Amino acid sequence: MLIRDATAADVPRVVELLMQMTIAPEPARERDPHDPAYVRALADIQADARQRVLVVEETGRVIATATLMLLPNLSHGGRKVAQLESVVVDERERGRGVGERLVRYCVEQARGAGCFRVQLTSNASREAAHRFYRRLGFGDSHVGFKLLL
Repeated sequence: MLIRDATAADVPRVVELLMQMTIAPEPARERDPHDPAYVRALADIQADARQRVLVVEETGRVIATATLMLLPNLSHGGRKVAQLESVVVDERERGRGVGERLVRYCVEQARGAGCFRVQLTSNASREAAHRFYRRLGFGDSHVGFKLLL
């Protein structure tokens, strides 16, 4: 398994993976994975050195993805916060340690960047994901809210 930064060629596969975890009624579910808006979004992310879309590749196939953001912060002595988003392993590849390897890689990247915390949110209905994150040492600490625009 190779963990690397996503490229424009990876975008349709990354979008397919993200659709595996999308929960109704989020409107992005109906989008075409080849929509050029996704490639533009990746280019915007790549233009910011504090953001990375990562993929796990195995035998030439992308099987997992995550987005890691290193956010400037005024608390905790001005140390950065790492935000982990859109973590998904292909449903056919789960249970083999792929997600654990990817999340641990992200944690190490955050540690190396001087972050004091790695945080993430997970849909309240994704109980298996919650067990996975707890097993990796993440704790329940906050209640999250979102406003769809």
